[in-house]
Amino acid sequence: MKPKLQFEKYFGAKVSIKMDDGSVFVGTVENEDWAFLYLTDCHIKIPRSRKFTNRPAAVVRKLFIQNLVVIEYPKGGEVT
Repeated sequence: MKPKLQFEKYFGAKVSIKMDDGSVFVGTVENEDWAFLYLTDCHIKIPRSRKFTNRPAAVVRKLFIQNLVVIEYPKGGEVT
């Protein structure tokens, strides 16, 4: 059985996602499927690195998301 979509309410929002390995993804939530969250305009910080790497897009495995924080809400209001 596939889990329900749980990040749909964040579509269009700029978020910071901390993974359980200590890496951090900052980007805009574009889409999701049962296992992955798709981000665009990403800044990625990996453990033991002082710098962020810029990428046009990234795929985050939902299973390893430890914390998600909304940095900027999409145009037209707040995430509910």
